[in-house]
Amino acid sequence: MRTFADWNEPLPGSMEMDLVAHCGEVNRGSYVHSLVLTDIASGWTEAAPIVVREGTLVVETLERIRAGLPFALRALDVDNGSEFVNNKLIEYCLGHGIELTRSRPYRKNDQAWIEQKNGAVVRKLLGYRRFEGLAAARAITRLYGASRLFVNFFQPSFKLAAKHRDGAKVAKRNHPPQTPCERLLQAEGVPMATKSKLREIAADLDPLKLLEEMRAVQAYLAALADGEIPPPTTSEPPNLAAFVASLSTAWHAGEIRPTFSAEAKPLYLRSLQKVSTQAPTARPSAAPKLAIPPTTAAPPEDIGEAKAGLRRTWPRSDPGAPHGLADRVSPIGGIPQHQRHAALRRVVHPVSRSIYPQTVQNVRPTGRCLAPGSSRARRCHRA
Repeated sequence: MRTFADWNEPLPGSMEMDLVAHCGEVNRGSYVHSLVLTDIASGWTEAAPIVVREGTLVVETLERIRAGLPFALRALDVDNGSEFVNNKLIEYCLGHGIELTRSRPYRKNDQAWIEQKNGAVVRKLLGYRRFEGLAAARAITRLYGASRLFVNFFQPSFKLAAKHRDGAKVAKRNHPPQTPCERLLQAEGVPMATKSKLREIAADLDPLKLLEEMRAVQAYLAALADGEIPPPTTSEPPNLAAFVASLSTAWHAGEIRPTFSAEAKPLYLRSLQKVSTQAPTARPSAAPKLAIPPTTAAPPEDIGEAKAGLRRTWPRSDPGAPHGLADRVSPIGGIPQHQRHAALRRVVHPVSRSIYPQTVQNVRPTGRCLAPGSSRARRCHRA
């Protein structure tokens, strides 16, 4: 078992591994997962798709990723999922001399490095749509083939150098931002042959061409997930001058990633928006009016029946339908209780206590509704 504080500045090759689910809004059925690995020392990140979540496929995908790493895989830290904690992965690590550890259950901070890459790399590339099937897996493989070069050779990141705590204040100092490739070139544990190969690869790469290929695959994946026709691919080489000239005004267009989608509003906000669109709009100057019955004296038994009427379900057109909050109506104009209570919170004048039951008596002149039976409600009632 390993925590976030147990790495102690390891050499390149100590990595964390995790799975990212591309299930969309429904976590049901078979869908594509992304197997993501990141190096603690350099930040080198690798990712590959898996058609289904299964231990054997995890081991096979890990073998393909390990063959393309610029360093030897020394240690591997995983979470407590069944796709990782199984005999297949344990035997694979023992056979290749890889130290296998796991994090504590329900402690995501133990895998802080890989969790950060899940959001900064995988979710930025693929978003939160649902991808399933071999066609989506092939397209994601092509996307990761271009993004691994773009992220590891051209995308710098910060690395924590020191952290000082003074009471409740924490001061952090970071190293100058570097790309994972630059950190590997400066590392002492990387052979010179590997560093020469990294320099050759970096000299032949075109970041603009990589970015254009990533955008094309993202557009294809977005159309595939939405059930639309994928856009045609263009074979024209990227125009570097036009790209540089557009950087000053690119922010006007907003988000340009095809896989980007606005985050869905919480359920309670969506329900409020639905109610507001269905309810009739009132003038801002007009105060809400309640249908108040005439203040005539009533015998005690009539008041008791009025109180009991608030807890009685009135006949409905569909007797077989389940009872709900909207079915509970009050004897005051047939207004549902939840609407009546919402209106009473806006009352700005005192309400007669001789007609209304206990829940209405607990309305203060300021418009605040108190819980029945509370000490503040009893003091308000005695006032």
